Amino acid sequence: MAKTWILCFGFTLAFGSMFSKTWRVHSIFTNIRMNKKAIKDYKLFLFVGLIALLDVLTLALWAFISPFSFSVIQLATIYMENKVIAPEIERCHSDESVVFEAIIFGTKGLLMILGCFLAWETRHVNVAALNDSKYIGMSVYNVVVMCTLGLSLAFILQDRVDEAYALTSFFIIFCTTLTLCLVFVPKVVELIRNPSGSEPRYRKGLMKSVVGRKTQQFVREVSVKVTTNERERLERMEEDNQMWRRFLLEKTNQLWDLTEKLREIEEINADDAKGDTASSGSQCNQAEPRLMLLTNSGECNGVQNIEAEGSTGKKGVYLFISS
Repeated sequence: MAKTWILCFGFTLAFGSMFSKTWRVHSIFTNIRMNKKAIKDYKLFLFVGLIALLDVLTLALWAFISPFSFSVIQLATIYMENKVIAPEIERCHSDESVVFEAIIFGTKGLLMILGCFLAWETRHVNVAALNDSKYIGMSVYNVVVMCTLGLSLAFILQDRVDEAYALTSFFIIFCTTLTLCLVFVPKVVELIRNPSGSEPRYRKGLMKSVVGRKTQQFVREVSVKVTTNERERLERMEEDNQMWRRFLLEKTNQLWDLTEKLREIEEINADDAKGDTASSGSQCNQAEPRLMLLTNSGECNGVQNIEAEGSTGKKGVYLFISS
């Protein structure tokens, strides 16, 4: 049981710390909000502590529901000359070990998937001290392969205690050592190569966050400049706009009424003009000398209309025929 507790806590502290740091890098380079807040160190410790607390609850529940029991397994007796060797294996066994082991492997697998996702999201970070995506991926691959091989061989060689113990120890030591080298050796090399840190590097997509931040800053400044007086002025302008719209609508209706009346007057004038033409044609047949003079043929050809006063002192229209 002690081995199980040590392995669980060791895995949680190693990869939980690594992934929590990657989580902070991810939040820094993907969050372009103006009022973003940096993730403090205590939040990283809290993240690792929550994962460790989950391990404690799982292992404590395992120990309470299905505690380990001590058992002795007798192996085949070995006869050597005058000696009889009866090998025995002392083993701790739990009835529900398969269930709780599946729960532990599932939580650790989800933690590995989360780490791979964060490493993929931060793959474009060009700051050497922050970009661990490649090494995290290699560490995850290393752990998965070594754990698969170690568990398989430990299950196959469970009756051969010495060989199983040697192989399990080798895989654990090799896996942890390689993971530590992948995480820390590149940083040490970078520190030796550039001890003053005079070569700043930025990720390719950093300009996007800068532009977004400047845009949000501009919007924020504009919104701050809109004071109460300006809002009132905008409200007054809107009211004036509504008033002028109503005035324009009234004048438009009046214009349509006047247009309709004008059309009616034009129709009446057209009818009157037709009536005047008909009446002037009938006047050509009258014999009153004060109004017109007729030719011998009775046709009104070459007529000139002149308004003058006749012999009677009344105004009339005299028609002069040109020969």
